[in-house]
Amino acid sequence: MTDESLGVVSGKLIPNKNYEEIRNAIWSINSSSSTKKFNEFNRLRINCQLENEVFLFPLSGFLIRDLEELPNEELEFQAVGNYRHVIEDNFLVNPPKERIFEPWEFITIEQKISYEDELLKEIGIGNPKGILNFLNSKSHKLSKYSFNAMAKSSRNDDVLFTVNEKGENKFEYAVVHLTWKSKFEENDNYPIAEFFEDFDHFLNYRMYPDKRDWEE
Repeated sequence: MTDESLGVVSGKLIPNKNYEEIRNAIWSINSSSSTKKFNEFNRLRINCQLENEVFLFPLSGFLIRDLEELPNEELEFQAVGNYRHVIEDNFLVNPPKERIFEPWEFITIEQKISYEDELLKEIGIGNPKGILNFLNSKSHKLSKYSFNAMAKSSRNDDVLFTVNEKGENKFEYAVVHLTWKSKFEENDNYPIAEFFEDFDHFLNYRMYPDKRDWEE
């Protein structure tokens, strides 16, 4: 079920094997009286992938209906703030539109987490800093964005991320060429990032040219 105006997607949730590791935390959130449940769910770093391998990346986050007193009930989720094209391409047409073409390819949840972890290390977010990094208070220019990995190029280390900057968000996507050094890049030019206003911008200026080169 979808609500286009709010970018809402909701439906049945089929958990993978890792879900049990966070289930107690989800029960705790659902039983609390907190008014900031989206924030609490976001801290769990939940990933939701559709049957056609497309990831949902709601800007407002996820809610999951899973109650401790009803552990055998069917799980339901709600994702709020999805980009409009995600809803149009995957829910309003049948079959869903194909939007990823070779040499680009969809990624698994394990790959998604790996790419996001590597990017966070390279821009100095979320990893313990050594003494030299601690003394250097410089922030990487990419650190102002939140990222979600979506697809990768099979030809190199380019990864397509959704990006979001608090306030006025000029870009929705970026292709980042990961260095795989697993440490903070003090040079703002690395990892190299190419930004796109929306998915059509990425399609026309990056994916389609890559597809033509691949087929030649």
